[in-house]
Amino acid sequence: MTVAELAEAHRGSGAWVGARAESGLIATARAISDGAKHAWIYDVDVRADMRGKGVGKLLMRLLLDHPRVRRARKVHLQTRDAMEFYEPFGFVRRERIPRPYASTAMSLFRPPMETAR
Repeated sequence: MTVAELAEAHRGSGAWVGARAESGLIATARAISDGAKHAWIYDVDVRADMRGKGVGKLLMRLLLDHPRVRRARKVHLQTRDAMEFYEPFGFVRRERIPRPYASTAMSLFRPPMETAR
């Protein structure tokens, strides 16, 4: 994903939070939500030199308290390797959630769109 695509994704999200220091932007996260049933958290990132200092925890608390996210009954996210970071916020690994019915996650992948000049 390019910087321009990431910026566009943030602008199109219903909830966006960030943290700044004198050196500039140090952390960012965004979410989309229907405001009632579901919210999805994306693109949580803390600048490498600021990790381990509590910035990510503060960012997540702020995002989870955003009006578009806090009203959602289910808040979803996907991570490759940060499960232990998200679990203290109440996130549960999907395989541990009892499901009353079987379901399959599906995705549609499209090539990047050309931008107008």
